[in-house]
Amino acid sequence: MRKVFGFMMAGFVLAPSTVVTCPQPAAAQAVPASPLPSASPASALDQTLSVNGVPVPLRDFGALIAGMLFVYLPRKDAPAKAVIVPKKQSEMPAFDPDFHYVGSDGAPGQPQLTMWISDRLNGKAPRQLMESAAILGLLDSGYGGDNFQQVYAAARKDDLALGPAETDTWKNRRALSLRLTSMIEVIMDEIGKQNKAAGSTQP
Repeated sequence: MRKVFGFMMAGFVLAPSTVVTCPQPAAAQAVPASPLPSASPASALDQTLSVNGVPVPLRDFGALIAGMLFVYLPRKDAPAKAVIVPKKQSEMPAFDPDFHYVGSDGAPGQPQLTMWISDRLNGKAPRQLMESAAILGLLDSGYGGDNFQQVYAAARKDDLALGPAETDTWKNRRALSLRLTSMIEVIMDEIGKQNKAAGSTQP
C-alpha cells in the first residue's frame, strides 16, 4: 500500500473530521470520515491534523512518509540514509531495547542516521519500530518541514528540561515519533478504506 502512497494521497478527499481510536491513546487524532464530492485533491492535502496543538497539512504527512520509506532504501535521492548496526542485547538501552535511533552525523544533503538493532531479533525489527526510528532521524536532521520541526523543537525543549535522573534524554522526542507513527497508520488505513470503497485495487 505504501508503494502507491502518492497516488492515493492525490485522490484523498476529506470530509468533516471524526475521532478515530489509535493503539496509543495520545495518538487519537481527527481523521477523515467520508469523501466530499466537491473537494479537490489539492484542497484535501491542505486539510490539517493537530499534532501537539500544531496544525499539520496532510501534504506534510505525505512528505514525511515518503522520506521515512526512502531512509531504508539505497537511493541517491533519499533525504537521509540509515546505517543499521547489530548490537548485543546487553548493549541496547533499557528504554529502547529492540531498535534504537542513535543519532545523525548531520551531513548536508543526505545525513547518515545510525540505528542499533538487538541481535535477538536476527535482523528483523518490527516495522513500526523502524518507521518510528526513521521519523525521529528525519526530524532530528531537520527534514520534517516547518510544521513538524516546530513540534519537534518543542519536544526537544522538554527533553532538555528533564532532570539528571532521567536515563532517556530523548524521552519526549521518542514519544513524538511513536505518536506520529500511530497517526500515519490511521491515515494509511483510512486511505485504504476509501480506495477500497471506490473500487481501487492495491498491489
